[in-house]
Amino acid sequence: LHLRCNLLELPGRSEHLGALAYAKLGAVGVSAAIAGAKFEDLRAVLKRAIAHLSIDDIPMNPYGGPYGAEAPGARDDYVLACTTPDISDDRWLAPLLKSGVSMVDFHHGYLYRHADYRFDPELFPRGVLDFKSKVSDVLHAHNCLAGLHSYSGMVDVRSSFVSPVPDPDLDSLAEYTLAEDLDAKSDQLFIEEDAVQVPLYQTTHTTREVTCLLIDHEIISFSSHDGAHRLTGCRRGHLGTAAQTHKKGGKLRHLRSMYNLFQCTPGSALFYKLAKNKAQTYNEGGFDTMYFDGLECIGACCTGDLEGLGWYYEALFVRETLRHCVRTPLVEYSTIHPLVWTARSRAGAFDYPTSAYKRFIDLHCADNEARSHRKLLPSQLGWLSLYPAATPYREPGENWTTKYVYSDDIDYIGSKAVAYGSGLSYMLSPPELSERYPVINRYAEQIARYTRLRSSGYFSSSVCERLKAPAQGWRLVKDGERFGFEQLTRLFAQPYRLDEPDNVTVENPFSAQKPVIRLEVQSAAADDAGTVIWQFDPDQPVRPPLVREFPEYLDICGKEALVLTLSSDGAAGKLDVRLDARQPRSNGFSDHVVDLGFSGTRSFMLCEKDNGEWDDLDWQGDQKTGHDYYSRYRSPVYCDGIGSIRVMRAGGGDIRLHQLSCHAVDRSPVRKPTLTIGGSTIAFN
Repeated sequence: LHLRCNLLELPGRSEHLGALAYAKLGAVGVSAAIAGAKFEDLRAVLKRAIAHLSIDDIPMNPYGGPYGAEAPGARDDYVLACTTPDISDDRWLAPLLKSGVSMVDFHHGYLYRHADYRFDPELFPRGVLDFKSKVSDVLHAHNCLAGLHSYSGMVDVRSSFVSPVPDPDLDSLAEYTLAEDLDAKSDQLFIEEDAVQVPLYQTTHTTREVTCLLIDHEIISFSSHDGAHRLTGCRRGHLGTAAQTHKKGGKLRHLRSMYNLFQCTPGSALFYKLAKNKAQTYNEGGFDTMYFDGLECIGACCTGDLEGLGWYYEALFVRETLRHCVRTPLVEYSTIHPLVWTARSRAGAFDYPTSAYKRFIDLHCADNEARSHRKLLPSQLGWLSLYPAATPYREPGENWTTKYVYSDDIDYIGSKAVAYGSGLSYMLSPPELSERYPVINRYAEQIARYTRLRSSGYFSSSVCERLKAPAQGWRLVKDGERFGFEQLTRLFAQPYRLDEPDNVTVENPFSAQKPVIRLEVQSAAADDAGTVIWQFDPDQPVRPPLVREFPEYLDICGKEALVLTLSSDGAAGKLDVRLDARQPRSNGFSDHVVDLGFSGTRSFMLCEKDNGEWDDLDWQGDQKTGHDYYSRYRSPVYCDGIGSIRVMRAGGGDIRLHQLSCHAVDRSPVRKPTLTIGGSTIAFN
């Protein structure tokens, strides 16, 4: 019930009751309430508990907390516009309207800059007012909402808070002392501290502007350091600042970078200015929803005297933003803790996966049950990417790291959204992509059928409960004017070589029927000498974990196809060769699984990653938790940034490894493959 009071758990169906006051903030006036009721009555009880409060007390929103489930649009579908849409005509709206979407969330960094919210002058000469007339008003005319999706408390390096004079409230992770006078031209500088301890990278999703030092009114970037006290490769007057002379003893502040953006110091004048700027942009741009992305980064900046108060400053930023909004927004954040619950309208959005879509959706549904529905908030199943999957990473071939989305994936997503009453959210496909891949429009129409029936409450609660079972696929069917579901499953078989036939047994859980056959694109290893990555001792049986570290990274660019040679005694089981990335390159990993049910010695081609296909197995030697969603299902492994290789097993008997090598990718097509099932052969001509 107070901005300076933290709770042990979010309101809702709670297991840990308790409230905390902090001496650093002051305890006078701090208060909390305990509310007990049947779960179905809890929302009404919590409404009464906060009825006497205002935004001066806690972050408040008439569409948040116990009111979120009733907020107009809180359960609707939306898309994220992560690139600049072509707004010269209404073509960009067509896929949205076709898929039943009623909101466009304009993601940060493309249409406008963070911090000063300067809109692209070529598209919007009058700034945010042009955005309102050209975009928001057009969306409203089509009964769609416009969303402002920006990072919280972060500063674009191009903004007026960086150049020509940097704001003194930019946050820093360390401070160094200039050991010698510095002229305005020198490309090296000396500090009193040990230069080896000066970090060359920062870890929070950032690769740019990580070595920026602020001294007086100049930003200096550096590229390296020596073993003593020297920073080298200095760029003077960086990011539009002016190169200056500086005296010995001057303080160099190492600017904190997250998501490739500078941060503000929590509680500073800049902190309040950024909150007000976000609200002003929301008001003037005709926006209807507000996403506080990267909100947890404010907490990450709470160090030193602010240590342990991240929850407070994150809530303070939300409160100060909402204080200046003239219209009530739908509100979402990238994080959630008790103090911001009363302003949040819906919860559950994850960054989009790039593989194992069904498995990811099941995990997402379980997370929504625990963290959204249990806490009385409407949930989201997203963000997702329709076909073809988004490919922001450098990939050696089609379907390697970023897997295609198929029609049964769409059915799975749609049926689970119906089951849980969850809204869907996915990436905006530009018209030219839809024209190049017509299947995008088919998928949009396919998912819209689920959305219409879900939004209208067509299906009974008993049907929805049955659809919730994880790992069970369903698809929508129509009989006259009635809709229902039938079960659908994918039987998966993977060939490991193309120069010899492969026999695979899969179990059909249904009655005998004609299967629908789908060939999924895969690559092969070229028949070349290759390069040996790991030479094993074939006299030693496999006892996981087997790990080989590459301190300077393994680079297999140009030879991305792996070939593993091993011997097995035929006992059933699987073996996984995992390529692990390492920060700062990435936190992802890539699983490559082979079947051990053969006798003798074989070589297996390993190209595309198998993440998510075999998660239900008990892998000996696995150091992952199963809750590392992003590193497992989203983050890439760059071919020049492999930090280690780990070999694991699940079952199997006597296994002997011989050699792991890397080869060029064979990009020649496979011609006239055949598939034989029960004596009947299908040829793909």
